[in-house]
Amino acid sequence: MSRSARTARGPVDLRRALIDAAARILADEGPGALSVRRVAQEVGASTMVVYTHLGDKDGMLDAVREHAFAGFAAALAAVDERDPWANLRAVGHAYRGFAKANPAPFKLMFGRATPSPAMQATSRRAFEALTSAIGRVMAALDKPARAIEPAAMSVWAATHGIVSLELTGGRPPSDADADAVFEHVLDFIEAGLRG
Repeated sequence: MSRSARTARGPVDLRRALIDAAARILADEGPGALSVRRVAQEVGASTMVVYTHLGDKDGMLDAVREHAFAGFAAALAAVDERDPWANLRAVGHAYRGFAKANPAPFKLMFGRATPSPAMQATSRRAFEALTSAIGRVMAALDKPARAIEPAAMSVWAATHGIVSLELTGGRPPSDADADAVFEHVLDFIEAGLRG
């Protein structure tokens, strides 16, 4: 990349380019390949630019996690089916679709025991998208509002579990089987919520 191309970028664009480069390295080669020097080389910048925008390796990992959670939250929030049950199922498909399209960032999102404050905010937005879908289902079932959060945690756990198994190879061998298993889990979730 030419020096003029680098300097023409604004700070937000440069930060995003750094995050994208870090995410590509993680996806292609894993965390062991991620370094400040490597990310700087990928975008044609100095290591000081990486340190300024993202910090050290942990800062880069947090930035990739935060960006991934923001995309994940947006994918879940974008679902808007009129029927509450179809909406909940579509949220499940959005969850799985995001994970399959972004496997390395998805695994990284849930790989830190103590999330950064920014990551907590974006993960909360993802959970709020799910609680909104569950709230619509609970209203359709005439259940009290206090039932929403426990139900949402159960749905999140079941969906996350099957998606994580699929991403790590702990699923049936063919994609058709994985699709069927996922649909069965969604059926199981619906049956559980209906009681």
